[in-house]
Amino acid sequence: MATQNPPQISSEEYKEVLKTAFVQCYQTSNDAWSYEEAMREVPVYFLECIGSQKGHILDIGAGSGKDAEILLKEGHSVTGLDLYEHEAWQFLSYTWGDRINFVKSQFTDWQPSAETKFDAVFDNGCFHHQHPSLYFPYLTHLKTLLKPNGIAMLSVFTPLDENTDGSFIDFDEGRIGRSFSVNELQQLLTNHDFIWLDSRRIYRPWHEHYLPVHYLAALVKNQP
Repeated sequence: MATQNPPQISSEEYKEVLKTAFVQCYQTSNDAWSYEEAMREVPVYFLECIGSQKGHILDIGAGSGKDAEILLKEGHSVTGLDLYEHEAWQFLSYTWGDRINFVKSQFTDWQPSAETKFDAVFDNGCFHHQHPSLYFPYLTHLKTLLKPNGIAMLSVFTPLDENTDGSFIDFDEGRIGRSFSVNELQQLLTNHDFIWLDSRRIYRPWHEHYLPVHYLAALVKNQP
C-alpha cells in the first residue's frame, strides 16, 4: 500500500522491525525476491557496467547469495552482508572457498577494519527498505567502504509511471519500502557526493503477489 507518510517509529525501533520481518520471511520461505527473475537482471547489468577487470565486491543484503554467485562466476571476490544468516551460505562458502565471505550484520552497524575498502559495492533491494533518517548514515558508510573512483550500484523500487514521484510503501509485517523516480534518486545520491553515471529501469511482469512497481538500478562512482 502506497503512502506519502514516512514511518512513525524511531530508526532504532525500525531496525528491530526490519530484522524480525526479514528473518520471518526467510524462515517461512516467503523470500519471493530470491527467486524473482527481474532481480537477477540487476547483477547482469552491474557486470556490464564494471567491465572485465576483476575486483572485491561488497554485496549488501546478500540474502541467499543468488547475486553473489553471479558475481563469483565472473571471477570477482565477494563479501556478502545480511542481517540473516542464510542456510545457503555454508554451501556457497564450500564451493567458492576464500573468494566468498559472508557477514551477519545490519549494514549501518557493520564496522570492519579501517583498511577494508571495496572496488565496488552492490545493493540489490536493501537501501529502499531503510528508515529515511538512515539514508545519510547509510550512504556515508557506503562511501567510506568504497575505494576512490570505486563503482556502486543501488537498485530500488520505482513507480510504474516513470513520470511519477516515488512514495513510501507499507508491508504487512511492519517493514517499509520507498520507491524513487530517476530524478529523486539522482538528487539523493549526488547530494551525498556520488558521481551519477547511468541508470536502468528493470521491468517486472505483473503478478498478483507483486507490488505494482518496477526496479530502478542506479550506477554511481565515488569521488577520486
